[in-house]
Order: sequence, then C-alpha cells, then structure tokens
Amino acid sequence: MSNIQPSIPGFYGRVQERAWLRGLFDEVADVDHETGRSRGGPKLAVIVANTGLGKSRLVQTLYQELTIDSKWDPEEANYWPDAFQDAGKSLRVNPDFKDHEPNGPPQFIWMGARWADPKDRNRDDRVCKLPDCLHEMEVHVDLARKMGTAWSQAIASGRDAIGGLGLKAYLGATAELVDLVLPGAAIAVAVAAKGKKMLDAHSAMEGGHEAEATRRHADVGQRWIEVLSKLMRGKHPMPVVLWFDDAQWIDEVSCGFLTELMYVAKAKAWPLLVVATHWETEWREDLKEQTPKSQCLAAWKDDAVTEVWELKNAESVAMGDLLADELPGISGEQQSLLLEKAGGNYLSMVENVGQLKKKARHNFVDGDTALALNQKGETRVGTWSPERERRVVQMFEELEGDVQDILGWSSHIGQQFVAEVIEAFAESQGKQISGEHLKDCIDPLAILGEPNPYIREFRDRAFHVAANTYFRDDLFEDEDGLAEALRTHLVEWINASFDDEGDLKAGPDDEVAGDDVNITPARSVKALEPAERMDMLRMAVLWLPIPESPDWTCPRDQASLRAVVWLTGRAASEGLWDLCRVEGRRLKKIDWAQVPHSVISIRYRWSKAVQLETAGVNSIARNLLESVLADEELAASEGTPESRRDVSITLERLADLDVAAGDHAAAKEKFEQCLEISEALDASLGTPESRRDLSRTLSRLADLDKAAGSAADLAAARKKYERCLEIHEELNAELGTSGSRIGLTYSMVPVVRFHVQLGDYNLAQDLCDEAWKLVGDGHGYDEKIDYLDLRSMCLHYRCKAKVGLRELDVARELRHQELGVDSEILSTLRSEGVESARSEFLGNVLDGLRQSIEHAKQCDHHDLAEEWQSLLVEFEATNS
Repeated sequence: MSNIQPSIPGFYGRVQERAWLRGLFDEVADVDHETGRSRGGPKLAVIVANTGLGKSRLVQTLYQELTIDSKWDPEEANYWPDAFQDAGKSLRVNPDFKDHEPNGPPQFIWMGARWADPKDRNRDDRVCKLPDCLHEMEVHVDLARKMGTAWSQAIASGRDAIGGLGLKAYLGATAELVDLVLPGAAIAVAVAAKGKKMLDAHSAMEGGHEAEATRRHADVGQRWIEVLSKLMRGKHPMPVVLWFDDAQWIDEVSCGFLTELMYVAKAKAWPLLVVATHWETEWREDLKEQTPKSQCLAAWKDDAVTEVWELKNAESVAMGDLLADELPGISGEQQSLLLEKAGGNYLSMVENVGQLKKKARHNFVDGDTALALNQKGETRVGTWSPERERRVVQMFEELEGDVQDILGWSSHIGQQFVAEVIEAFAESQGKQISGEHLKDCIDPLAILGEPNPYIREFRDRAFHVAANTYFRDDLFEDEDGLAEALRTHLVEWINASFDDEGDLKAGPDDEVAGDDVNITPARSVKALEPAERMDMLRMAVLWLPIPESPDWTCPRDQASLRAVVWLTGRAASEGLWDLCRVEGRRLKKIDWAQVPHSVISIRYRWSKAVQLETAGVNSIARNLLESVLADEELAASEGTPESRRDVSITLERLADLDVAAGDHAAAKEKFEQCLEISEALDASLGTPESRRDLSRTLSRLADLDKAAGSAADLAAARKKYERCLEIHEELNAELGTSGSRIGLTYSMVPVVRFHVQLGDYNLAQDLCDEAWKLVGDGHGYDEKIDYLDLRSMCLHYRCKAKVGLRELDVARELRHQELGVDSEILSTLRSEGVESARSEFLGNVLDGLRQSIEHAKQCDHHDLAEEWQSLLVEFEATNS
C-alpha cells in the first residue's frame, strides 16, 4: 500500500479505497519468478455503491496510479496514455490510444467492459460485452506489430532510452521478448488460432472435409481465456487488470466466462485482478435471492478470491477540496450549503458546480467564478434538492425548452441514440441549431460527448428517466414522426453497407486487395466501430421488424431482412451463439425463393446458413441452403464444372442437416447425388481438387454405412474408406506437399476409428504408425495447427489400440507446444495407463513420465509438470 501516489489530478478523497485497490494489484502482481505463479492472485474486487459515489472514477485512479509508477509504466517506455479519457467524452473503460505512440512495451495489461441497462428500449436482453474486449485487444496487437521490431532491437542494443528499463532482468532473456513482453504477439497467435474465419465450402481446404470438420468453434469466453493464457505463461507472466463496469447488468455468457476464468486463474495462480463495479440496491437484491454465479456477481461474495468494498457517501473534507479548486471565492457558508445540497454524491456536486458556472453572470459576483456567489446564486442553490434523482429532475427543468425537447426525443430512442436522427427531426420541427443544443447538453452531463460522430448516450440513467418522463408528458404526439425519422436513417445506413449484388461492402479498416473493391461510405453501419455497429444493428432489428408480407423492392423491407441476417452473422462471428439463435429465429417465415439475390446474395446466404447450422438453428439453415441449391442447380444446367461442384457442396451440407435430424436415408440419397457429380467431374477433370472432392464424398457415405452396422454395410464402408486412402496416397505421391500429407493423414483417421470399432487393433496400430511417419512439425503457423490436431487424434487412437503408454513422450511434446491435446486424450492416457500398469511396459512408462516431468520443468511449464507428476503418482500407486 506504500506505492499509492499522494494525489491524482481531479480526484478527491477515497484514500483508503485507493490504497485497498492498489494493494490488491500489488498482491496479484507479486510473482514468484521460479514458478511463474502469483503469490497473491488471482483476486476479484467488487466495488458496491449507488450512482454518483465515484465507483468508476475510483477504478480509473488505479490505472492512473500504475501509469505514473516507474515500475509499471517507465517513463522511457510510456506505453500507456496518461489521460484515461478527455472531459465530456464517453465514459471509457479502456484508455484511448488514438493520439498516443508508445516508446516501449507494456509491463501490465488493462482491459475493460461496460454493460448497458437491459431495460433500455434498445435492448431486448443482456448483451455480452466480451467481444468488445477482444476488439480492444487488437489495439495492442497492432502496436506490437508496428513497434515490436524497434523495441526488440533497442533492448538488444542496450540503448539508454529503452535499456534503462531493466527489461533484461525482468524477462530473464531478451530472446523471450516477443512472447512475454509483447502481449500483442501472443494475442495475435490466439486470434489467428481461434479467429472469426467462417467456413467457406466454395474454396476446399487441402485437407478436405475431415480437416474442415475438426476446426472447433470456440466461444468468445474460451477465446478470452486462451488470450489470457498467452499472457500468463512462463516465469514472467504479464499482470492483467480486467474491469467489469456496471456489472449489475452483466449477462449470463460473461458470468460463465468469469466462473471459468477464475477456476483456471486459481488453479494456475495467475497475476490477475478482476475489478467489478456494481449498484448497491441490485447487489443486496441478488444476495437476498441467492442468485447463482451463472447469473450475477453477488454470488461471489464469500469466495476466497473475492473482496468487496461498499462505498459510502463522499467525505466532507474531500468534497470541500473539490469546491476549493472549482469555486475558490465562495464563502464558508456557501461551501456548507453546496455540501449539503450534494448529499455526499460526487456526481451531484460536479453537476451542481457545472450548473452554476454555466450561467456565471447570474450566479457570481461580477459574473466571475473566482468570486463568491451573489444573492441570486445563493438563493438558487437553496432551492436545490439533496436527493439525487429529484435534483436531476430540477436540472432538467432548468434547461431551455429546445434543449429539453432534444433530450426528450433522444430518450425515446433509448439510452443510446443516433445524433443525426435527432438533428434531422429537430430541423423538421423548425429547430435549426439542434447540433449546438446537443453539445450544450454535455456540459451538465445530461449526455456524453460522442465516442464517434454518430452514436451518443445519456451519461446517467436518472437523466434518461427525466428526459423520457418529459417526452411522455409533453412530446408524445411526436412519437410517430420520430420513429419514422429513425427508421429512415436505419434503412439508409444499412442499405448503404450492401452492394448491388447483395453482399456486404468492405469496411474502411478491412484488409482488401485491388482497386475495384466496393468500399462502404462513411455514413453507413459498416463504417462504424465494431461495438457501435452491433448496437446499430440491434436498434434496427427492433425498430424495423420484418413485415408479414414483405415487398422486396421496398428499401425498408430490404433493410429489415439485411439487419437480421447481418446481426445473426455478427453474433456467430463473436461466439455469441445464444444471440445467434435468438436473432436467427426471426428468419423462420422467410420464403427465400422470393428474396432477390440483390437483397441477400447466394454467397452471403451460404455463409449465414453455415453459422446458423453451427448455432443449432438447423431448420432456418436448411431453408437458406435449399434456396441456394435451387439457384445453383439452375446455374448447373449450363454444365460448367464449377457450377456442378457448387451443387455437390450444398447437397453435402444439406445431407449433414439430415444426419443431424437422424434421417440417414435422406442423407444417403443426397450423398449419392454428390458421389455421382464427383465421379463425373473427376473423370473429366482429373485434378487434385476433383479427387479430393471424390474422396470426401466417399468418406461421408462410408460413415453412413458404418453407422448402419450390418455385415454388408460394414463391408461397403471398408471398401469406401480404402478407396479414400488410395486417392490420398496417389495425391501425396504426386504432389508431395504438406497439404497432401495432411490430407492423407486425415483420410487415415476414419479408417483407424473403423478398425478400433471392430476391435482390429493391430490394423489400427499399423495405420497409426504410417500416420506418424507423415506428420511432422509443419512449416507455417496454420500448418502447425493442422499437424498438431492430427497428431492429437492419432495419439488418441493409438491409445485405444493399446499402445498409448509407449507414447507418453509424444503427449509431452504435444503439451509442450501448447496448441493442445484435448482432455479426452489425457483421460485416455490415464485410463489406459492404469489398466496397463501391470504390463511389461511399466518400467518404460515410469521412466518416460519422469523424463517428461523434468523436461516440462526445464521449459518452465510447471502446470504441465504437475499434471504429469499426478499421473506418475497414480501409476506408482496402482503398481504397489
């Protein structure tokens, strides 16, 4: 606690609270560099208070503490911006790097998420904000890419500007710089591995369908944990602060993420501090109702990692210091009066001072804010209520009529609103200076300054309630006109994001090739930041419902469909599968045969169908795919190989849906159609691609034969599997590429499964031995993932074939490479090991385990060493 800074500009009081929060960070950041484990972490700090008592500002002081600490943000590096946010701008939970260029790498990571009120009319459920955090991580990825080489060279050369940081001592070796100091490098790896690339069946992978099928769709929480794992590895893990602001509105996905995160963080003793701010009333209600951890933070109250601090009203001395700085000329009696009217609430005091300064010539002697209040100003203060919500109503009533109207209209749209809509509607009502009025609203903190020029929001729920009450009482006749203005805006901005062929245009930040790419205009949804894009789409889905009998020539109906399809895809891209399912069901009644391609293209339908299938909304995915198939079959009548292949791929996807529905007969019929097309194309083309397509279809049919289970079906399955192997052996002999080796190895996997199912362990082992000869370390990163995935599967089936114990060194190697052996494989090793511990291989098993443990320790993988140590103890106990 001795590290706390004596003062933070613009922050008053809360000395104990600041010391408590900083002390928690220091505890979790105290790392044992022999083990890489935190001596005090992880921690969950919950700050509970009502609005205006300074919860969020208190958390921001922790950031400011760390960024002026020579240990955590040395002056030579200056990685973190000094100011968390500019006055009047959106309440940020992440610092703004817009005009800041660091000189060196970070020593800690800060990341935040802020939740919105689900009662707001923009929201129909609690929205997961974790994807926004991942987008914020891209800031650090970009910085690492941009500055990483320069930082590495500077440290390696020992130049004073960077060399004085002591980073060599901190890291142990400069060779570890990219992995351990530059989080961006680690994050980039995680994003690449578990990124948002949707499947595209129109461009076959070299590994074929089996390779495509094994790529797992990690949800957003799991992606986050993987990213954090990269920051926490080795002897010098990166301390991380996660800030959950307004967590009384946290969603269930994020609650689940927190539960999993703390489980992993506790097991591995990560230097992780999670700070959550929470309203007091909701906190006490959740405690009373004993709401589970899956739904709220209050359930964490008695957990060993949790510390709760309930903020009380601000101290009079601290509030007096604030007044002394803001209004140095007021008398002692006037100061006492203002303290009384603030009711111990910082936000009320700031707003009250702002109201006085706003009309200084009426409230201060000679109109000078450095002097005392005049009689009129003092009388005015005397009428103010010390109760916050009533005081907000008073402030609202003191605003000019035009400003009240603008805030009332804004409140009808929601806690967030589109500035352009309000300005346009105001002009239609004869108010030509609405833009200036919106700026004027920022001063009393009724609304926030813009995070971008388009979407703004109310700073405080009390202001939103006051404005909305005014709207309902005095402006209700404007409801239809305002709704029409909003819908007109949404239609224009959504449709501007699509091209004439029904595809999304490229965004301003998208990586695109060529000069003829259709870039979205600035005034469009696609041009917004990712989080704001999601907000606008959700707004569109609620305000532009798909009509019962749509007219697809009508721009509004086009936009209503596009908004739902787009939002569904965005939710899937972010791993928000529940949201994808909910929004996807809005498409249930769409007759896709009637939807022109210019509204939603065939390609866009196909990608959304795959996402919906992954989310489990199979009936709607089927509707989309059937509309795609009808168009592809029409195009295939021309007889081009490409169009016929498209038909085959879509048929295959529909057959997968049949399999999921348990209709194997329908699936087999479709796969046989695919086989007919594939055989014809291979006969005419004879290309590697046509042979891979043929192999994939044969393999899918073999799977169905195997599932049927009769002797005849099993014989047919065996014949098809062996034909697949022949095709890939020929391709590998011809091409000799890493891709052809991957394809060959993947084609072995179903055959291994087949032999294991039949109990033919010797044949399974022979195939696994062949597979081991084919797989290696790979070359590029993507190939490395493919190889490790294959080796994991092969290891699993070798275990099933009773040779697992002799492959513990292989398992160790896979774990060492940290791209994962799944838990099923470790479980198999354990069960097979215990079963075979009485066998002739016991000595080799124990020796191999001991070597694995030592190797893991040497590589600083202490968690892995602990796992193997547990397995060793288990084997030894079984033998004894």
